[in-house]
Amino acid sequence: MIGFVGRFTRDKGLCELIEAYLQLRHERPRLHLLLVGDFEEGDPLPSNVRKIIQCDSQIVHAGMVRDTAPYYHVMDILALPTYREGFPNAASEAHAAGKPVVGTRATGVVDAVIDGVNGVLVPVGDSEALAKGFDLLLKDKELAAAMGSAGRERVRREFRQERIWEALAQEYIRLLEARGLRVAQPSPSKTLSAPTEGPEVVRS
Repeated sequence: MIGFVGRFTRDKGLCELIEAYLQLRHERPRLHLLLVGDFEEGDPLPSNVRKIIQCDSQIVHAGMVRDTAPYYHVMDILALPTYREGFPNAASEAHAAGKPVVGTRATGVVDAVIDGVNGVLVPVGDSEALAKGFDLLLKDKELAAAMGSAGRERVRREFRQERIWEALAQEYIRLLEARGLRVAQPSPSKTLSAPTEGPEVVRS
C-alpha cells in the first residue's frame, strides 16, 4: 500500500504519482494506492488523472478526514511527490507511524526527508524515478523498516511538543526584545505547558 495525504492538485505531484502507480501495477498486481484528501478547483488535475482516481478499483479515495493518524498505519510507504512545499507535516506524521517516505527534492521536503536514512528522494516531476523509489522499498522490507524507524526516532528527538513550544517561546522573546520590550522571567514554579502560553511582557 502506497499512501498519499494532501490536496489533489498538479503541484502536489498527483499526476506523477498516478503514473508511477500504474507503472508498478504491471509488475505488482496486488499494489494499492491510498489517497487521503480531495480534489481542488485551484490547479486542478487533468480529467484523465481524475477519472483514474475515481474509477481504478485498487485506488482507495478516503476523502477529507478529521484525523489522518490511523491512515498512516495501513500504508507501507508515504508518497510525497510535491513540486514545492513548506515543512511537510505529512512526512513527520508518517515517520511518527514508523513509515518511510518517498519524496521529491523540493523545498521543504529536503528538510523533512533525509535521503537514504528515513526515506528516498527523487527529482521533481520524474514519475519513473518515483516508481523506482517505491519499488526499492517494496522489494526490501528490511530497508523500509529501518528507514521508518529512523524517521520515528528523529521525530521523537527533534519534534517533541515541548521542544517546539520552547522554541516558539524563545522566538517570541527575541521578537519582543528586538522592539525594546522587556520580558519578565517566569517564576521557578511556572513552566511552559502549552503553546498558547507566551512570555509575559512588562511595559515600562
